[in-house]
Amino acid sequence: MKQLTLLLFLSISYTLLAQDEPCDAISLNCNTPPLIGEMMGLSLNPELNPNCQNNATGTQDIWFSFEADGENGYLFYSDQLGQSDHLLAFYTGPSCDDLTQLRECTNREAIHGVFPEGIYYVLVREKFNNSTDSGYSAGLLCSPIPANDDPCNAVEATCGTQYT
Repeated sequence: MKQLTLLLFLSISYTLLAQDEPCDAISLNCNTPPLIGEMMGLSLNPELNPNCQNNATGTQDIWFSFEADGENGYLFYSDQLGQSDHLLAFYTGPSCDDLTQLRECTNREAIHGVFPEGIYYVLVREKFNNSTDSGYSAGLLCSPIPANDDPCNAVEATCGTQYT
């Protein structure tokens, strides 16, 4: 009896995920649990992060966005999950396809500040090419600015007194 052996070759490929471009950025809400995901399958758009070219060899990036009201303080944070560090760059603009870079792509885990009213975009880029193990955890913390943020209105501190 003859046996017929059938070899089946499977080709698996990743398509461009939506979060790969600023206009499809993942929108973050204030003070919610961090989003956890995988960067595997994302590609790199060197036109939108040219300053990262000399700092990194990674081939994947992902975009996040948030809306600032001009009154609160914001802290965007991203932690690596896996073997590759992340680089962050910060943008804003009148639309997602007309962005101005506010902070260069650097090796940091957070971007924070009080930002004028508008929509802001954060690029999280894989620092080293490690396409098999590169996840992320990203979130946005928001809080009102303290009323005494002006030195002229500072509260006089007394030794031994606990302030809340």
